[in-house]
Amino acid sequence: MRTSRVLSILASAELSVAFTAFASDWQALNVSVNGQLFQGTPFARPCFPDAVGTGGMFDQEQCTLVQNNYTTRDLRILEFGAPNGKLVKSDFKSVCSIRLSPTIHWRSIVEPATKEAFLMLMYATSKALARTSFLFNWFFQKIDVQSANDIIAAFNFSRKTGVPLVVKNTGHDYKGRSSGPATLGIWTHNFQNLSFSSTFVPEGCPSFSPQPAVTLGAGVKHIDLFNFAEANNLTLPGGTDPTVGAAGGYFQWTERYVSPYAHELLQVEVVVPSGEILIANECQNSDLFFALRGGGGGTFGVVLSVTEKAFPQTTFPTIQAAIQNTPENQRLFMAFMAENMVDYALQGWGGFLAPSLGCILTNPTMNLSAAEASLQNMKTFVEGHLNGTFVAVLEPSWLGFFTTFIEPTDVYSLQRALQPVGLPYAVASRLIPKANFATNESRTELIDTLFPIFDTVQQSLIFSVAPFMFAANGGNTSVTSINPIWYDSLWHVTASMFWNFNTTLVERIGNYTLLSKTMDTLRAITPGAGAYQNEADVYEPNHIESFWGSNYPKLFAIKQKYDPEGLLDCWHCVGSKGQLNPRFKCYIPENLIRG
Repeated sequence: MRTSRVLSILASAELSVAFTAFASDWQALNVSVNGQLFQGTPFARPCFPDAVGTGGMFDQEQCTLVQNNYTTRDLRILEFGAPNGKLVKSDFKSVCSIRLSPTIHWRSIVEPATKEAFLMLMYATSKALARTSFLFNWFFQKIDVQSANDIIAAFNFSRKTGVPLVVKNTGHDYKGRSSGPATLGIWTHNFQNLSFSSTFVPEGCPSFSPQPAVTLGAGVKHIDLFNFAEANNLTLPGGTDPTVGAAGGYFQWTERYVSPYAHELLQVEVVVPSGEILIANECQNSDLFFALRGGGGGTFGVVLSVTEKAFPQTTFPTIQAAIQNTPENQRLFMAFMAENMVDYALQGWGGFLAPSLGCILTNPTMNLSAAEASLQNMKTFVEGHLNGTFVAVLEPSWLGFFTTFIEPTDVYSLQRALQPVGLPYAVASRLIPKANFATNESRTELIDTLFPIFDTVQQSLIFSVAPFMFAANGGNTSVTSINPIWYDSLWHVTASMFWNFNTTLVERIGNYTLLSKTMDTLRAITPGAGAYQNEADVYEPNHIESFWGSNYPKLFAIKQKYDPEGLLDCWHCVGSKGQLNPRFKCYIPENLIRG
């Protein structure tokens, strides 16, 4: 595609600002939220002495802190305007990259070899910002939410002025749904409450038996939840990234080792766009509860807290199989795993597979001796045919498993590479149903399709996921709104590509296109399957079917009931207007990627 053609199409995607918020409106909002309205500032703002109109100021000490921690998550989660990755914005013209969203350029990686050039570029950009300071004075604001009333104020403000809203708790989002130019941010990271009840009964459910449960605020991170569980002799498994918000979009989807997270929810406290504070569970506002158990975050309301089932602390037998990394061994190992995956999943095994490394699997339903016997054929194959190693250990708790087998391992490093911090990148995924593992022919087709993908993209990782075993053991699959294909899928395949901050628009379009079209080969052999929305292609084809399947009509009706004005809108979310919404004009147009 010629550069002139690309720029011509993008030039027609001018971002229009369709709201009328005056200084007096913002001042009134600030009063109503007790002074908790703040101008959003770029993460690297302290490094620039002449960025007039962006808020904040030059601060050499803070600049050094930013530079030293630019590619780490821990510092970024403390800042609303510091997402982990620069993922979806096109930066195709000044209206998106300089005039309306300075954070976009400043989300790029600062490697030693490029730091000087980067700072020179940013200094030049800061000069341009000085000429457009009025646009920045009010176009990127956030409410540092302290109470539900602050969220209600945000809804009322958006309804009155037309200023679009974004919702962020903590952690990260890889599709730009918790950030955006010309928006008002609702930041709920302050809700850090964690409490345990041994006799929890959902409100309005007197016939329900009391059961152990944990209630957590919207800003609680996974690592905080794991530590709380350890201190209280509980098991509360979660995701593989310690900074993920345990009560955010993660729970409103799925993916867990023991059972789908959405199934463990007992109750949600949520502020809906009408301004009501609702309790959603199986006995009241049950339609909303259904939507929140798989419908996606930032769509139906703003969550204040969730209550989930708590399990007694249990042990986690865990195996790590490592192979000698040769092309032949990679293929042999993946073929072996595909042949045995149905049996392993039915026995309760879940975890990671990395073609170049091996796998890490855990199974809390077994003791160590049973676990070793269960995977004896893997041990024999890895050691006898792949010149590899096979280690089985018993971890005393989920936190023990996490700190031993997730954070310090090569698989964790690979996942960090799959989802790099501070680096512009794109990710895509696909669920692989049981049918693809059924015969020698279907397994060969799967392996033949996967390896060209592995060779094309920069990183890939496969998750063996829990919903399949949950359904196979008779679990009720109708109570969540996730795509039903989850319950018939064994693998969640992820792939990613990344690039540097100064990559040209044409090169970026090429990267997105290559990733999306490469995954088409996997889509072709998994008809009717889907993808995990939080790690899906930004330009996922037929995303409604892919994310929700037969549940979408019901979800759309619930969206219309609780948010009839569409105050909450995010990319590829239920009821999203997509690029018809001016907020999303800074995404590269889908027709340039998918054709």
